[in-house]
Amino acid sequence: MNSLETALEWYQSGIDHEQNGDLASSRDAYLRAIELSPENYECYYRLGCVLRKDHLFSEAETAFQKAIDLHPDDSKSMANLATVLDAQGKRSEAIQIYHQAIIADEANVEAYHNLGSIYAESGRHREAIHCYEASLAFSPDSEISLNLGKVHFQAGDIDSALSCFDTVVTTDRTSISGFYWQGLVRMKKGMFTRALDSFNEIVSIVGMSPDTSYQRGICLQKLGRYAEALAMYLDALDSYSEPHKVHYQLALTYDALGKPQEASKHYALARETGS
Repeated sequence: MNSLETALEWYQSGIDHEQNGDLASSRDAYLRAIELSPENYECYYRLGCVLRKDHLFSEAETAFQKAIDLHPDDSKSMANLATVLDAQGKRSEAIQIYHQAIIADEANVEAYHNLGSIYAESGRHREAIHCYEASLAFSPDSEISLNLGKVHFQAGDIDSALSCFDTVVTTDRTSISGFYWQGLVRMKKGMFTRALDSFNEIVSIVGMSPDTSYQRGICLQKLGRYAEALAMYLDALDSYSEPHKVHYQLALTYDALGKPQEASKHYALARETGS
């Protein structure tokens, strides 16, 4: 057996170990393949992927850069290089490399998606929307639709946001995030009955949670169903991350139910827990 055949065996062994989650053995196998076939850029690419999964970002950067040196048009190595650069806080370099990856392969969905996420985190909504839409044009995906909806929401385009979230939950009827964001946007538009439907879908999937109870309480309160709203707020009270908000809504609800003493108590608790 010649060295190239042996290198291919080590390369395949690396893939097998990687798929089984044995990153250490996978890394060793790829390194052996590289020793025997140092001009095989795929070995460096796969080594970089393993190092990235192991959060060894500097070493992964070196591996991906070597893959690119051997194969300058390898878009997938560029996209992964950009990912590990961003993980090391080198965001401006990452943006530049993502653009290079897209130039090399205009259908690189990962590059568009990750670049869109960087722009979204930076508040550059227009660029983020462009990247997410480009990604979806090549590969419809509920996660990307969800992220696109969030950016539209942050940019104040409520109708476009709702359209995205509707797409998510139509595609994936188990998407908790999709139903949650759909509910928030419906509330923003004053569609409280429809918003309640969204939060009820979450309950049917995973059961009650403090946050879902709180949002359902607001919908019920807006619909004038105060007794039901009260039950939701009381359910959320002990575990909700922002108890002052729950106390305030309880105060409003008790006011609507004609119970001023209870309302006064919760107004006071809202001030105490919110300070």
